[in-house]
Amino acid sequence: MPDSLSKLLKGWWDLIILVSGLLAAFLGLYLPLRDFASGWGLSRCLSASPAGCAAKEFSGAGSVAIAILLLGSLLVLLAYTAYQAASPQGRSGRIRSRDAGRIEMLKRTFTQTVEATDLIASQFFLAAAGTRKEVRQFKQVWILGRNGDCRVKQTWTLAAQNGDLHFFETGIQGDDQTSPAGFPEEIALDITSGTPGMRVAWLLSRNEATEKDFVVFLLPAITAGGKDVRNIEVRYYWKGLMRRLALNRYDYFEYSIKSAAAIPSVEYQFRVAEGAGKLRCSIEGTLLGPDETLAALQDDGGEYWTYQVRNMPSDHPTKLKLEFV
Repeated sequence: MPDSLSKLLKGWWDLIILVSGLLAAFLGLYLPLRDFASGWGLSRCLSASPAGCAAKEFSGAGSVAIAILLLGSLLVLLAYTAYQAASPQGRSGRIRSRDAGRIEMLKRTFTQTVEATDLIASQFFLAAAGTRKEVRQFKQVWILGRNGDCRVKQTWTLAAQNGDLHFFETGIQGDDQTSPAGFPEEIALDITSGTPGMRVAWLLSRNEATEKDFVVFLLPAITAGGKDVRNIEVRYYWKGLMRRLALNRYDYFEYSIKSAAAIPSVEYQFRVAEGAGKLRCSIEGTLLGPDETLAALQDDGGEYWTYQVRNMPSDHPTKLKLEFV
C-alpha cells in the first residue's frame, strides 16, 4: 500500500475512533439521565392512564438500539487503545525506559570490568612484565587527517628475558583537545598476532574519554631465552585524536617505550591524508647522536617523515614537533 494512502486511511480511522469515543461519552451521560426521567415519568403515566403509555413503552426499544451502539463504541475504543499500546509508538516509551536502565547497568558492569583488569594487572603482573618484555623492534605509522583524525598502525617485535612473558600493557593518550571516544569500538581498535600459529587477547585497563590503556595477553606466553619472538600489531582510527594539530597547525608528539634492554630499532613515521596539507617535522627532545635520524622521504604514497633510532634506551622520551606548512 502506498505511504500516502496508508497515512490517509490512518487519519480517517483516528477520526472515526475519536467520534465513536465522543459519542460513547455523550451517551454514557445521556442514557442514565433519560432512563431515570423516563422511568419516573412511566410510573406516573401508569398510575394515571395505562393505555396512554403504550406508545411510550414501544419507543423504549430505541433505547436498546442505542445501548448496543454504546457498547459497540466502547468495545471499538478499547480495541483501539489496546492497539495503540501494542503498536511501536505505544511501546517506544516503555522500551526507552527499559533500555535506559539496561544501558546504565551495562555501563556499570563495563566500568567494573575495566577497573578489575587494571587492579589485577598493576598489583600482580605488570611489575614483573616490565623486566621481562624485551622489545626487539617497534614501528608506528601515523596517517594524519585534516580534522585531527588519525589512522595508526604499530608493530611490536617482542622476546622475553628473566622469565616467560604472558602479557604487556600499552595504550593511547590524547589531550584536552582530543575528540572523546566512549568505547574501543568508536576508534576501531584491533589487536592481532602477526606470528603464525600464535594468538593474542586483550582487555581494557583504562577507559577515559581521551585515553585508553589495554593489557595484551600473549597466547601462549613468550618463553624466555630469546628464541621465541612474536609480532604484535595494533591498529586504530581515532577521529579528532590530534585535533590540536588541526586547530593550531602544530603540536608536539611524545612517546616512550619500556623494555628489558635497549631497543635495536625504533621508527615513527608520519604521513598526511589527501587534502590535509603539507607536514614538517623536527626533533624537540634529547638528541641521541648518530643513532638518530630524521628525514623526509618519498614513495608511491607521497611524501612522509620518518624518525628512526638504533639502540634506543628503555623509556627514552621521544619528542617531535609536527607542523602543517
